[in-house]
Amino acid sequence: RFAIVGAFGAVLNLALMALLLAVEVHYLPAAIAVELGGGTLLVLGLLTRLAALALAGFCLITAFVFHTKFSDTNQVLHFGKDIALAGAFLFVAGRGAGRFSLDALIARWRNRP
Repeated sequence: RFAIVGAFGAVLNLALMALLLAVEVHYLPAAIAVELGGGTLLVLGLLTRLAALALAGFCLITAFVFHTKFSDTNQVLHFGKDIALAGAFLFVAGRGAGRFSLDALIARWRNRP
């Protein structure tokens, strides 16, 4: 129950931030879909490469659009974090999900005799 309330509060906080930063509110559902959908796909190991590429792109856009005020130490920290996460997602996109994933399970199922 608390997780649902926390997630709902996080979405409301994100919407408020979008309004304060003068970001178009119609981009908010797409951002939520990329974060929640991509994260879920990565955890499940399903469409891993595609999800990792989408999340890498999202992190790069976030870094270069929202965290470019380099006189603020907090913004510099978040810029570096987003660039590092993009690099990690690109690594995952290059390597794939591995053998303990739904992608591998589907591949094994398709190749069975």
